[in-house]
Amino acid sequence: MQRHDGCNMIEAVSYAFMRPMKPTVRLIIAMILFVVIILVGKRVFAAAVPEVGDHTPLIKIEKNENPQNLMIVYTKLNSRCGFISGPVLDEYWLMDGSRYKKVNPLIKQGIRKRFQLDESAFARDGRFIVRLKDFHELKSDLGPEPSFEVHTNKAAAGCQAVVEMKLGPSDKNRTIAIESIYADSSKKLLPPFRKLNSLTLTGKDVVTGESVKRTYSSN
Repeated sequence: MQRHDGCNMIEAVSYAFMRPMKPTVRLIIAMILFVVIILVGKRVFAAAVPEVGDHTPLIKIEKNENPQNLMIVYTKLNSRCGFISGPVLDEYWLMDGSRYKKVNPLIKQGIRKRFQLDESAFARDGRFIVRLKDFHELKSDLGPEPSFEVHTNKAAAGCQAVVEMKLGPSDKNRTIAIESIYADSSKKLLPPFRKLNSLTLTGKDVVTGESVKRTYSSN
């Protein structure tokens, strides 16, 4: 089986790190390994899901029910760091955190209602805005329909996509780059058969790089 170049590089550096050496050299090797992991991490992750092909993961969605199964929201980029349409936003499951599974069309319909794509922004300037419709069930200072914006930039590691969201006055209106969303919900006997208890956004402050974890509850 063909190995990924990034994996070979990490393996080589790791082997070198295990050999006897001076503390200064060991520190340099450790720093190199850290940089390698950062630069190739997204590419290795994408390559681990051949059913999807070359893609850029955007957000990891976790939930309290069957927490071992993760949903990955992703997009695809061209060589000019532009979004490839059809659709620009899509999802797949990682069962037990590793095994690919296609998302059922009915579940996709539900996701489209909760993550509503603003087509006008995409057509106008190549970025896209997604409105989070679930927030009407929660108490927050973000308004009834907060949104996040996905845009791209070109970095040393290649094309990257960033998911940014502006928080409310209680968080000094700072903007975070979202990495994951955790949904806590419970079942109901009547439609829509689901009650959202809370959403937790995890990411980093785009200015300071500080880790941010913010929970919005229905209580």
